Amino acid sequence: MREIGNDYLRGLREDHARFSRVLSMIGRDARRLIDEPDAVLPVFEEAIDYIVNFQNIHHHPREETMFAKLADQAPPLRQTARKLAGEHGAVGRVGESIQAMLRHAASEQTSRESRKRLAQKLERFAREMRRHIQQEEELLYSRVWDEFDESDWEDLTDSAPPTDPLERSQSRRYPLLNEYVSAGSGRSEVSMESSSLLEKMETRLDRALSKSPRLRRMKSIVRRHGEEAAALRRRSIESLPDQPLLHPLDTARVGVDSVGNLCGAYARWIKEWHRYVWYDEEPHTDK
Repeated sequence: MREIGNDYLRGLREDHARFSRVLSMIGRDARRLIDEPDAVLPVFEEAIDYIVNFQNIHHHPREETMFAKLADQAPPLRQTARKLAGEHGAVGRVGESIQAMLRHAASEQTSRESRKRLAQKLERFAREMRRHIQQEEELLYSRVWDEFDESDWEDLTDSAPPTDPLERSQSRRYPLLNEYVSAGSGRSEVSMESSSLLEKMETRLDRALSKSPRLRRMKSIVRRHGEEAAALRRRSIESLPDQPLLHPLDTARVGVDSVGNLCGAYARWIKEWHRYVWYDEEPHTDK
């Protein structure tokens, strides 16, 4: 049954890997729209259509089902799950707006200033989507493996996902975009978190750690610090107002508090590392 969970998460992460390569291309080449519109408009039209009419229609609903189940089983994650799931609606709206702007730019001689505004909107869209994917992976994907049991994975795998049109065998729908993504597929962006390969590596590592108290302590501290960092990040996201730009003072306050909390935690982590790893002191339960 763990294999079913592996397959489900791997499918979502492979979507993220292709999605990330598309977003990288958009962010990198958006400025070319200003002076070289004919060179990049066709691939941008394919890229945004792929995001709006595949990722938003097929990938996001599968995530939302998983996030809803996670929210029910892990109440501390409920607000984060709902916030990230709620951002999916904005993907469609913003994507459709960009599609209309791209069609206008392709059909008419738009001014350089209007193309500059479009380039800025594409850059902002790519940046926000990459942030969104990173938060999903760090804050939610990493937790489902611990929270779900066999029946949960069975509930999620009732229906098979459709074939991604950017897979190597599917090139007719988005020929230009497919060529770009296939060219970059040699560099995997799929996270290993909770994969079967990671499990094998951890099993072998555990065998080695069983012979070394210091290494066991090191692994325990690294894992705990990682969990604390994820919790701090989660709290900062949950504290942000629903419309950050409309509440600049609240947003700034949350940012300052988050930086302060992270700096304090980082200083404590350094001290713990020195005391419990390098000087072989036994960790205490109090802080």
